[in-house]
Amino acid sequence: MKSFVLCAIVSCCFLTLLVTESSAQEAADKKVPVTTAPNIAATASKSVPKTDKDQLTKQADDEEPEKKVEKKLSPLEEVRDLLSKRKVDQAAKVLDEALAKNPGDAKLIKLRGSIASGYLRTRQYDKAFEQSEKLVEYQIDHLDDAANRAGIVSSLSMMRLFATRTDKKETAEKLIDQAFDALEQATADKPLEFVRRMPQMVTTRASYLASAGKSDEAHQLIDQYVDRIDAAELSGENEAVKAVGKLRLLTSAAILPGAESEQRGRLDEFLSQSIEQHADSNEVLSAYTQGQLMLISRTYRDEPENAQQRIEKVGALVTSKADKSNDVIIKSFLRQLKSFESRIESALKLKAMIGKPAPAMDIEAWVNQGDITRESLDGKVLLIDFWSVWCGPCIMTFPHLRQWREEFGDQGFEIVGVTRYYNYTWDDETERATRSKDEVDPETEQETIAKFMQHHELRHPTIITPQGSDMQKEYGVTGIPHVVLVDREGIVQFVKVGAGESTAAAIHAKLKELVGS
Repeated sequence: MKSFVLCAIVSCCFLTLLVTESSAQEAADKKVPVTTAPNIAATASKSVPKTDKDQLTKQADDEEPEKKVEKKLSPLEEVRDLLSKRKVDQAAKVLDEALAKNPGDAKLIKLRGSIASGYLRTRQYDKAFEQSEKLVEYQIDHLDDAANRAGIVSSLSMMRLFATRTDKKETAEKLIDQAFDALEQATADKPLEFVRRMPQMVTTRASYLASAGKSDEAHQLIDQYVDRIDAAELSGENEAVKAVGKLRLLTSAAILPGAESEQRGRLDEFLSQSIEQHADSNEVLSAYTQGQLMLISRTYRDEPENAQQRIEKVGALVTSKADKSNDVIIKSFLRQLKSFESRIESALKLKAMIGKPAPAMDIEAWVNQGDITRESLDGKVLLIDFWSVWCGPCIMTFPHLRQWREEFGDQGFEIVGVTRYYNYTWDDETERATRSKDEVDPETEQETIAKFMQHHELRHPTIITPQGSDMQKEYGVTGIPHVVLVDREGIVQFVKVGAGESTAAAIHAKLKELVGS
């Protein structure tokens, strides 16, 4: 009977609440006042025997509120979370601790690449190199895993980038050699894997050989593996894989320092041959477009007319092969071709400068001036170097600038740097130039440039152009570093944009010619 009464009371309460809530909602919709129902539950509870009330109270007391438990992140999730918050050092520490417990966890090990990228953003190149080095070492030891065979070249490329900004070049070269030999062995009895993976590894090794001044050795290495790709016993659809591997090798040979028109001609011929023989292969189509883009990017500055003709020819050919399966590849390729239009236009303007008097210098201030004046530069061979304190490729050229000034300085040669105001200040603690949120006055930025040059042991004079100067435009500057060589009569003889060993070699050769040594 007591249970019946209690159920009736609860049911009554429930119905009353429903009625009340419904009335309140209708009132809200109609904007009319609502009379709240009497508290029947409270009244009815008075009739419930004390023993039942005590039992209900005890039951409620016994039911503890549910505690909110925070989910504990796995090491993988924790590292990713820390990286998303730019806490790279903490992420590296958590990863090391996790790998100490699970040294073979492939997913964790891959995060070394992410941490290296995090250090790259903050220019901590030594720490970035350390992470990429550990990743490469693991992959070398585990090339039985297809994922490591596929990813090791990318890891090596990242490691080489960091090595160029540290004193770890020798370490990087040794690891490249180890990786090369290990991948060769891992694919020895896998012809398809050999053809897929070794061409990329060969181009990596050839690239560092060329950067070390061993261009002939680099070209010999590529030729050797072109022959081995040709000899690989693959048939059917795998013939297209062979074509892709060979295209990668020939593309590398065509862009290495020391490449002659013969290498470019061989690539050009095989590009045409492969796209016709494997017209249905999107993998070949992708390699074809990359090969063409590489040729265009390496020739448009020195041969802008030829580059324009190539763009028109290959653009029409690729468009004729469009279908639903390759739509993404072709659209991307055509967009990249279009991006060369403005660059070719600039290259044509630069080419037109050669043989004409150098435009006048527009000078607001000097850094490292010494006893040099504008007039004292007359009659000298000049290397005019457009650069800035924030330009990474510019910094890569500094060793060459120091070398050339020492080599030719007593032969009527001078380097003149040209920069402008970019609102940078010098941080004495980190010894770096940093962009300021506040406006930097000219005198402070001149001091920043002076300290930056002193830090990098650059002793040649540099001019700072006034705000709104047209000097950069008159010299055709669209990107930096931008080098212009002027002979003793003040005539422009050579223009080169960018950094790299092949660019440096071309500048050095022209300097020797102009100086007469």
